[in-house]
Amino acid sequence: MEIVVISMLRKPLRDEFGIGDMEFAILGSVIFAGLLIGNLFGGLLADRYNPHSSPFDVLRTPIFEHRKISFTMATSAEILLLCIS
Repeated sequence: MEIVVISMLRKPLRDEFGIGDMEFAILGSVIFAGLLIGNLFGGLLADRYNPHSSPFDVLRTPIFEHRKISFTMATSAEILLLCIS
């Protein structure tokens, strides 16, 4: 999702602020570095303050994992719509 947002902002940032290709690449790298650091520390905090799993976790995995696999293997929009329903 971040890649889509960054690519959509490329032209407006270039027009509004005069950001070149190198500055845009640095901006993307900084965003992804922030995501990495935030996810690492957020995961550590979540593990530290909520180490117990909920009963819903047992049900969540089989229910949602098959949809992830189906979405990955969909070769067309029609097949994807069949996976959703």
